[in-house]
Amino acid sequence: MDIPEHILKKILDVLKEEGNIEKVIIFGSRVKGTSKASSDIDIALVGENINLRQILMIGSKIEDLDLPYKVDLISYKDIKDKNLKEEIDKFGVEIELKN
Repeated sequence: MDIPEHILKKILDVLKEEGNIEKVIIFGSRVKGTSKASSDIDIALVGENINLRQILMIGSKIEDLDLPYKVDLISYKDIKDKNLKEEIDKFGVEIELKN
């Protein structure tokens, strides 16, 4: 995975503050090894009652971290694009947030 450890930790720390996110799935070019310096970090959120308002609030908190990468968040259960869901299932890296 092409994400520096300290950056991933900062993102996960923000996500762990949310009580309803069970795990995250990192996908896209940063997982497939095709990323460029300007590539974003794609993250699917898995958990109960994740809605657009919450995703926007989390996105704002992550933006406040002033990371060198853009972070795109999506609720896994709300993905309608079958091909995207298949790509996430096949290549995504899961990280548990709850014990």
